[in-house]
Amino acid sequence: MIGFGIFPTLAQAVYLSVKEVPDDAVYKAYTLGASNSELIWNVIFPQILPKFIEAVRMATGPAMVFLIAAEWMVSDVGVGYRLRIQSRLLNMNIVYVYLIVLCLTTYVIDWSLKLLKNKLCPWNGD
Repeated sequence: MIGFGIFPTLAQAVYLSVKEVPDDAVYKAYTLGASNSELIWNVIFPQILPKFIEAVRMATGPAMVFLIAAEWMVSDVGVGYRLRIQSRLLNMNIVYVYLIVLCLTTYVIDWSLKLLKNKLCPWNGD
């Protein structure tokens, strides 16, 4: 469920970032004698990577929602299942703790992806 929910967004981000690669950079690489694989790895990939990591960052929120929805509906383990059981028992103090844990987990994932982007793509400057 998570894959079906997130994959179209990530595929669109990659497609749009490939379209944004300047034609001049491609022509210059070919003029300097680059092969197709060198063009992909040395020209296109460095321009796509920061945008892809940013797209993954933006997809973490919906991914967590899909995760909770999937566990809520069909699972007998996991945070979504526990949220369903505790909300049925009206133990809202436990539900709030689970929601805080989910928020902190998503924040840590977002922070880690920012750090990864800055580490892998220092030329991006964001």
